[in-house]
Amino acid sequence: MLSSVIGRGAKPVSMIVEDTLWIGGYKAPQKLPFKPDLWVHCAEEIRPNKKYAKKVIWLKMDDDDWDWRSHPKEVENILKVVRKAFDAINEGRRVVVTCHMGLNRSGLVTGLLMCALGFTPGEVLGHLRALRHSDVLCNSDFEDLVVSVGDKLAR
Repeated sequence: MLSSVIGRGAKPVSMIVEDTLWIGGYKAPQKLPFKPDLWVHCAEEIRPNKKYAKKVIWLKMDDDDWDWRSHPKEVENILKVVRKAFDAINEGRRVVVTCHMGLNRSGLVTGLLMCALGFTPGEVLGHLRALRHSDVLCNSDFEDLVVSVGDKLAR
């Protein structure tokens, strides 16, 4: 099931992907009609407010272009967080992934997580851009990471 929660404006505040996975900007957890079991926040510049989720993982990432192949420690850290979120979803918990705008950093983590859940990278890009915004993963290095690593996650 794919649906959305709409805020006061015309733009979506956050999106749901397959019932238990949501993506959005940093204020998304405040707008949800439930308290997420896990909030993965991917913006280094904004501290997440822990009162809006049962558990918070703060993945301090910047939005700069970076060649992920030359940053194996950062990629491994991202993949550890993806594994934790994957386990939470498999246990039936609700997960929200955010960054400042809800496009690139959250798109990267959500995209990798969706691949782990069985989506192909092409399906991930299509779903996220249709649901959230066409600018999701406009950071070409993040998109390349989802495309290059995503197929290996479901195996």
